[in-house]
Amino acid sequence: DYTKPIDILFSIDNLSLDSSVETQYFTITDKEYSKEVFFQELSPEKRSVSVENLRPDTVYEYNIKVIFSDGRVIEKNGEFKTEPSPCFLFVDGIRNVRDIGTIKTTDGRQIKKYMIYRGSELDGAIEDGYMITDNGLDYMHNVLNIKSEIDLRWYDEKIMKDCLGEKVIHKYYPMAAYGDFFEKSHAKSSAKEVFSDLANPDMYPTYLHCSYGADKTGTIIYILCALLGVDEDTTYREWEASLFCHSDSFYDEMDDFVVRFKKLPGDTMQEKAEKYLLSIGVTMEEIESIREILLTD
Repeated sequence: DYTKPIDILFSIDNLSLDSSVETQYFTITDKEYSKEVFFQELSPEKRSVSVENLRPDTVYEYNIKVIFSDGRVIEKNGEFKTEPSPCFLFVDGIRNVRDIGTIKTTDGRQIKKYMIYRGSELDGAIEDGYMITDNGLDYMHNVLNIKSEIDLRWYDEKIMKDCLGEKVIHKYYPMAAYGDFFEKSHAKSSAKEVFSDLANPDMYPTYLHCSYGADKTGTIIYILCALLGVDEDTTYREWEASLFCHSDSFYDEMDDFVVRFKKLPGDTMQEKAEKYLLSIGVTMEEIESIREILLTD
């Protein structure tokens, strides 16, 4: 349930005897977003880089810049495309972290990358071993640039820690999962607040989680994907990907939720999600804002 690094190898041919490599730089950029996702200064003898957390179904540009002792500078540019897959990310100390970006919608658009991340708890309050490290925190702050954390756990707040610090907005909304989502009054009020927050551009990029990032998180992300126009099969499979982390099968619970969701008013998945959110107090203006924030043109 996390990515392994990709090793990229290169060579420098026809080095002259009177010149040596002084330093090297390797950069990778997301072509569509013009976003630098990797930069490393390499020692003179190194001929490889190890890159983590590339997004699926994405065209990347690379640049290798080599500076020689005699002042010469040589650069090599190119591009490559990654295969489609669930977008698991490695964040040291926590699990089941995914960027839901690049998921396609039925109208030909896709969910924007680098905006909304889902995953496990950060503080180890519920699950022993799910505790973010300093390296993980550095990645959340300085690479993912997390601006807010939406915590869906239904536990005593006294044992929970705000790991991301005061510069990150922390929202706590006790949530219910699966069929209980439609039964528990606190789940409806919490869902209203979650989706109102998702309509606020100042919340992004956001990290949305429960304990494992599978149950309560899966329920909310399912509704969000439906609202954005993702088809039923893709929405289900996105939820199903959490089984790589979660050792217990939750197919029965998922199927129960889906059956109940399909009974909601509306002709399409998108209409059902929209009408349901309107019924619990989310406004049409907020729904339109969520779509504007999270969908490509």
